[in-house]
Amino acid sequence: MIDLRGYFDKYGSEIMIFAAMVICAGGLWGFIEVVDEVYESDTQPMEEKILQTFRDPEDPAAMRGPDWLRKTVQSISATGNSTVLILVVLVTCGYLFISGNHKAMWTVLITVCGGAFLVFALKGLFDRPRPDIVPHLAEVTTASFPSGHAAISTIVYATLGAVVCRVLPTHTLRIYTIAVAATMAFLIGCSRVLVGVHYPTDVLGGWMLGLAWAAACWLVVLYLQRRGMVESEDDSEGKKVREP
Repeated sequence: MIDLRGYFDKYGSEIMIFAAMVICAGGLWGFIEVVDEVYESDTQPMEEKILQTFRDPEDPAAMRGPDWLRKTVQSISATGNSTVLILVVLVTCGYLFISGNHKAMWTVLITVCGGAFLVFALKGLFDRPRPDIVPHLAEVTTASFPSGHAAISTIVYATLGAVVCRVLPTHTLRIYTIAVAATMAFLIGCSRVLVGVHYPTDVLGGWMLGLAWAAACWLVVLYLQRRGMVESEDDSEGKKVREP
């Protein structure tokens, strides 16, 4: 029988590099494909029907289903706004700073800030109008493509998940952490379609862009780890919060 634990312990670094390369390439390819669909506008009629599907035919300003569902969707959507994500990042960076993981802290800040800048630059470049087929259930002020909530939440939760995984003792906990991060990004993206402020391709493009950027940054981190410029996993595990 193959000793999977021993195999991962021995080749873990190479496996992470390969996985990051696959995710980065797949995310970039997916984003380019979505951009092509957006420019051709082939999917827009179908996307408008999807938006209408979730609304009451007699009152398009109301979502189908009970009122608690609308409130839940709006609450999930709000967890992807800039204020919440900034607080999450600041709290995490505060912990990393106090625990002495300064390079990991800078990794998180640079990845998230760089990703946010990229997203808003692309919004300005594509300048896709917001869908107007149904009334919006959330306030919006920027262009539609790519979805900032989907892209930046993917970047934030993927990056934080990767940082947390470096100090977790078991593979089961690491898988659970990645699953939670992926679920958060998925729910936030879906909620933006349900509140009527994004086309599905906006969200799909945001997910793809977020994955590609987060994976690319993680590849840089792995490279810097090999050169000793960023704490390795073993170094991170050995660092404890300093008592005053």
